[in-house]
Amino acid sequence: MKDWRNVAIPERMKALPRDRRGFPVPHIVLRDAQGVPRFQINNDTVVEACIAGGLCTICGQSMPADDQWLVGGPLSAFHPQGMYIDAPTHYDCLHYALQVCPYLAVSKYMRRLDPRTVNPQDLPEHVLFADPTQSDERVPFFVAVQVRGYTVLRPRLGQRYLRPLRPYVDVQYWNDGQRLTQAYALKLLRDHEVFH
Repeated sequence: MKDWRNVAIPERMKALPRDRRGFPVPHIVLRDAQGVPRFQINNDTVVEACIAGGLCTICGQSMPADDQWLVGGPLSAFHPQGMYIDAPTHYDCLHYALQVCPYLAVSKYMRRLDPRTVNPQDLPEHVLFADPTQSDERVPFFVAVQVRGYTVLRPRLGQRYLRPLRPYVDVQYWNDGQRLTQAYALKLLRDHEVFH
């Protein structure tokens, strides 16, 4: 992963609050009772407001129809029933996150939120610590797709999925903070037997 301090922060992200290290705190990150950002927990109320208002989940600003990007694993992007958990962002915000966010930019990053390390009194009510529909295995790379829109599906209380409209406008492959070629991404898929 690149040193995040050496990656230029997009103009629209410069107004975001910073954590104690100076790292920009994405719009949807939950803050505890002391105001400390919990980067591994999304504030679902803010996520819902972003979806309803067409706002970027990273910078919180309005997204034009031709600048909506989703990011997830290969199955989210390419399986016929593939869907996304995370709501869309601007390209420049996502491009920054794909280079500096430990979860997105470090393939060996496996830190999980342990509910035992969080005092429930420090968090708002109704915090979801685990989504049983997600795999604990790391994806071989992330796929960023530019979409013309998406449908929000809510199969059960507390679950929300975004089904992108296809075909995609653009597709990019990312791993370890670097953009991959399609050929190399396909090799990784074969090596990891993602579609077996």
